[in-house]
Amino acid sequence: MVTNLPALVSLQYNRAGKLFLQLLAGFVLTFISPDAFAQIIIPRFETIGVNDGLSQSSAYTIYQDKKGFMWFGTADGLNRFDGHSIKVFKVKDNAVANSNYVRGTLCEDKAGNIWYTNETGVFCLDVAKETLTRRHKLTQDYQASGVFIDGEDNFWMLCLNGVASFDIKTSKWQRYIYKFILNDKNATGFRYATDYKDNIWFKVNGFGIYHFNTKTQRFKHAMVNMPIACINYNRGNIYYWCDNTLYTADASLKTISKKHFDIADKVDIMIDILPDNYGRVWFTTSSAGLLCYNKATGKMDMFRHDNARQKSLAFDITRCLYIDRFDNLWIGTDGGGISRLVLKPAKFNLFPLNEGDYAFLNNYFIKCFYEDERGRIWFGTQDNGLNIFDPQDRSVKNYPANNHPGKGISGSVSAIFRDAGGVFWIGSSMGIYKFNERDGTFKAIDISAIPTQFLRSNINFAIKFRQLKNGDILVATCLGLYRMQKNALGNYKVSNIIDEKLQGLTLDFVEMADSSLYIAVPGLALYHYKKQGGDYLLQGGYFKGLDIRSLQVDELDGNKIWVSSAVGLIEFNSRLKTSVAYKIADGLANDYVYGVLEDKKHNLWISTNGGLSYFDRSKKAFQNYTVSDGLQSNEFNTASFYKSPKGTMYFGGIKGFNWFNPETLYSGRHKPGVAITGVLVDDKPFVNDAGLVKTNNIDLAYDKNSLSFSFAALDYTMPSANKIAYMLTGLENKWVITTNKNVRYAKLLPGHYRFLVKASNGDGMWSNVQSVDINIKAPFWQQTWFYVAVSLCLAGLLIYITWALSQVKIKRRLRLLERRHAIDAERNRISRDMHDEIGSGLTHIALLSELIQTQHKTDAAVKNDVGNISASARKLITNMSEIIWALNPQNDSLENLLAYTREQMQQHFEPFDMVLEIDFADTVPDIPLTNEQRRNLYLVTKEALNNAMKHARATLVKLSVEIAAGQIVFTVADNGCGLPDSAGKPNCNGLKNMRKRMEDIGGNISMASNPHGLTVRYALNT
Repeated sequence: MVTNLPALVSLQYNRAGKLFLQLLAGFVLTFISPDAFAQIIIPRFETIGVNDGLSQSSAYTIYQDKKGFMWFGTADGLNRFDGHSIKVFKVKDNAVANSNYVRGTLCEDKAGNIWYTNETGVFCLDVAKETLTRRHKLTQDYQASGVFIDGEDNFWMLCLNGVASFDIKTSKWQRYIYKFILNDKNATGFRYATDYKDNIWFKVNGFGIYHFNTKTQRFKHAMVNMPIACINYNRGNIYYWCDNTLYTADASLKTISKKHFDIADKVDIMIDILPDNYGRVWFTTSSAGLLCYNKATGKMDMFRHDNARQKSLAFDITRCLYIDRFDNLWIGTDGGGISRLVLKPAKFNLFPLNEGDYAFLNNYFIKCFYEDERGRIWFGTQDNGLNIFDPQDRSVKNYPANNHPGKGISGSVSAIFRDAGGVFWIGSSMGIYKFNERDGTFKAIDISAIPTQFLRSNINFAIKFRQLKNGDILVATCLGLYRMQKNALGNYKVSNIIDEKLQGLTLDFVEMADSSLYIAVPGLALYHYKKQGGDYLLQGGYFKGLDIRSLQVDELDGNKIWVSSAVGLIEFNSRLKTSVAYKIADGLANDYVYGVLEDKKHNLWISTNGGLSYFDRSKKAFQNYTVSDGLQSNEFNTASFYKSPKGTMYFGGIKGFNWFNPETLYSGRHKPGVAITGVLVDDKPFVNDAGLVKTNNIDLAYDKNSLSFSFAALDYTMPSANKIAYMLTGLENKWVITTNKNVRYAKLLPGHYRFLVKASNGDGMWSNVQSVDINIKAPFWQQTWFYVAVSLCLAGLLIYITWALSQVKIKRRLRLLERRHAIDAERNRISRDMHDEIGSGLTHIALLSELIQTQHKTDAAVKNDVGNISASARKLITNMSEIIWALNPQNDSLENLLAYTREQMQQHFEPFDMVLEIDFADTVPDIPLTNEQRRNLYLVTKEALNNAMKHARATLVKLSVEIAAGQIVFTVADNGCGLPDSAGKPNCNGLKNMRKRMEDIGGNISMASNPHGLTVRYALNT
């Protein structure tokens, strides 16, 4: 702790101890107005000290930058806090003495850089480079205290002999001299205020307040005879402390109001002053801790360090004050680090703040509630009787077990009820009591039907009170439902109104509009009883065997009952007898539901074994709260819930209770900030958050592709409730919600990514999204130019291969054409030779046969010989014609084959007394046939027709051709005698030749013979 401060900020602490005792006796921690109830200060200070990373325990200046980071100036460095961790910045030049002693106001320029002063110079932290340097050297005569940076980049400071400005762009130093009126008896150093535009109000070691206008460069001295202690500007008003009086003035220093505090010793001990947004003014002191003046009550409250209490002020020597954007008060102490106090009304008020706050209470197991007209909270406990808590001063009045012999209550109080006549009824394991707060007495109600030994057990007898429309009071008990009726003498009679079958534990009941009752008996059912006269008749039971905890009639629909059970929240329509259950799968915090309360908007608040759930009925959506949001615990208790006439809701659990008003729960909510506090590339620092702000882009090589991001949610109200959501587009397609402060992506593939991050606070408000573009460059073999080059090479290679293959195909076709040409030429040659040579030879034979006729033979012999020669010659001519036709390439088609066959067969059959029917299609497909196919098909056809003509003794022969299913099918059918028995003998060459010819061309042949004819069928695949 630094105790020997320079004169610039030092104070004389004489008689501080004596004054503290006088203040402590005079200040009262009470709030009495109704308006003040909503503004109760919960003295729960969070502390940031050296063990949390703070560079030094004496903090003299605090500031929140535009991004939301908190900055602390200490006697040993500048500290940046993100709600989770602290980063310390120091001048690394050892030649600059005392360079890390931060004084005055921390100021931020347009680029987000942080400026401050001390007795050695003007310093600047370049947030992008994270370097802290001295920008201007000061001597002892020119030591200054920074105030603010104006719109023209002038850093304004107070000096011992006036005001100075420093141009942060040109480093030009300008001084404005003024001769102050000093008084050593009031040596309280510089205290100043500014509107951050043109005006600076300040006091020095003397009297009065000085005013300086940065535009006119003129000074003004006012209130000359007043020893000012501290000063602050807020929303057009000047607040200052003098002679134990708080003054409020306008900008011209004209007094508007003043509030005097009756302190015997009029010695100023105030160091800093700061108004908040709730009508309070805060003060730091030399040794008396933190003081708060509440305008609504006119009282001054004191907050001090207490070793016996958790979350008390860090240290009693308090120096500086700052209120952040989320209404958190930051207090810099001289020896205890930084304390933080939440100023805005708590989301969930908490009792107790600390477990050891009320030593006379053994535990905080809460059973029931009641709020009286004074705003006091009555609560029953498991082991500590009845208690009345006053939230104004956080005091508790306890009525323990058996505090009045014969009139006491047991340690367990399970029900508190005030009837229409103002009588308080207390239910406990000892029975039912009428309570008189004035004398603190409990009067037991006689319940003669209940065994005494049962009443003295550890089981709670009376669990719930409700007053019916007729004035009767019903009590849900462990032995059923009882009625309390007042007789003419004013005494109460207690009787069981339900049939004897229901003698078990009854936890709750409700009266409907028709005066019927629904009664919850856990483990049995929800029973419906209809009133008839003075009795109730059972109508039916629902949810049999269900563990029902409580009932709540809907305020919008009187036929609807909300049933809290061990299997969720059930919406039961008593008219239609239908129900809908809500469970964890629907968003409920936990399936074990204790109780339901309905707010003014008719939305529901539900206590469970997993925290509190808020049910928005219009959206059918749940929002859940846990201990991290300020709840006493995640577990609540049966029957421990209550809504006051003002709409305040109370929920009790195993560690105390919470109370809140849903109407103000979400008032004044602010978006949190979010920041990327660091980036690691391959686990080495790459850039800080400020660097990312300027570029918002990261370019990496392909082999530097493992990234780590650190981030922070910049809301300090309840850091444990803050959440972070992040997503790396290009890799992830949905938000990842976490409470972690960093994330790592290993071995990212080359490509473009965008890292998105946002934060939410305890109010469920999400910040704006911050993003960083990430470009991981591909290696050269994966880059576009390389792909283009390779593609061009492959295209060229493909073109060359295609060209080479085409050349091969062309040459192959040329060779094929040449071969075909040679074959055609050969065919033509054979045709010509056969015609010329064989034709001429046969002609010669014919001529010889004519000469034979001239020889001297008998006429008959000669004629016979000549006829044979002539027939042979003509046969040779016919065969030669057929060969020539087959060799002719112009006949390579089925159409030519059929035409030729028709012509030849008709000529062949014309001389004979036999009918030949030829059935060829008029249109024949263009089917090419080879020389061999044409010749063999023709010869097989000719042989079949010759056989029919020679051997069948037929009068009719039919020749037909069909083309179907990829085949050419020839059919020759006659009406003769069929195939003779000798057809299969070895010497029958005709049929063998026919089969052989068809096999040679890949075809097949079949014969079907019967006494009425023969059918020959042969086919060739096309």
